[in-house]
Amino acid sequence: MTVNFIVPILIFLLAIPLLFDKIPRNRWYGFRTPTSMSSDQAWYYSNKVAAKGMCVAAAIWMVASLVLSQRMADKQQASMMGLLFGPFCLVVVVIVTQVIATRHSRG
Repeated sequence: MTVNFIVPILIFLLAIPLLFDKIPRNRWYGFRTPTSMSSDQAWYYSNKVAAKGMCVAAAIWMVASLVLSQRMADKQQASMMGLLFGPFCLVVVVIVTQVIATRHSRG
């Protein structure tokens, strides 16, 4: 297994407790913004949305890495493309999901 599969699996595993409301408000683990930290309800909602985004991004990263490794002759270049695409995908998906969650939390 390469980094392009290990990291998305770790992201997915880190998202599971957030998805099932197992992590209370804290300073270290979870999606922390002024809005999400304002109440327990906002915390759990924001983190549930972020966790779904993390799972989607991790799945996209793994599928893209698999497709790249199967389609490209140069495996090292395929791996590098996956390492560039995966974090970008993660950031974009989490930002989009959090914009949605913040708008929903504010009413």
